[in-house]
Amino acid sequence: MNRDTKGKFVSKKEYIKRTVRDRKIKFALFVIIIALGMAATIDIFDIPEQTEILSPYTPRWEVESMTVREVELTHDEKLRIYIRDKFGIENAKTVYAIIKCESGWNDQAYNHNTNGTLDIGLMQINSINWDIVDMSMADLLDPYKNVDAGYIIWDRADGVVDGKGSFAPWYAIYSSCFVEEMK
Repeated sequence: MNRDTKGKFVSKKEYIKRTVRDRKIKFALFVIIIALGMAATIDIFDIPEQTEILSPYTPRWEVESMTVREVELTHDEKLRIYIRDKFGIENAKTVYAIIKCESGWNDQAYNHNTNGTLDIGLMQINSINWDIVDMSMADLLDPYKNVDAGYIIWDRADGVVDGKGSFAPWYAIYSSCFVEEMK
């Protein structure tokens, strides 16, 4: 003989039957509480779903005293979106920091190195790589083509062309400027 929840003696069969029933009820209540909690969380925070990823051509909207008007994205905003789309959102901040440290976001920047090579553009693409990226100096002064060249170098830097590259070719990643930008 076993005792039920009220302390009365019941047969083993009745005890098992009541225990299973009690556990089913407790589980059902648990599921209901969780479902209600999730519903309440969604309603409380009212987080809208993002239906599309921004592209350089997605309009931005501005509200001025109850009047909504479309605002054109700036060149810098379009370029940042292009970089994010090219390198992926997980690498965008790293690329932004490299560009800040290498060229200061100056798409016409250049540097003569002590070994006789030349670095050009936003990502300071070295003349050694110009054949690899199949671009001329004039091409690399275009910020979008420079980012494309940077992507090709990044993708090949780990030895495999698979969209999972390495930032090792940019010495800026070892600078204090880079560390500061990544904060």
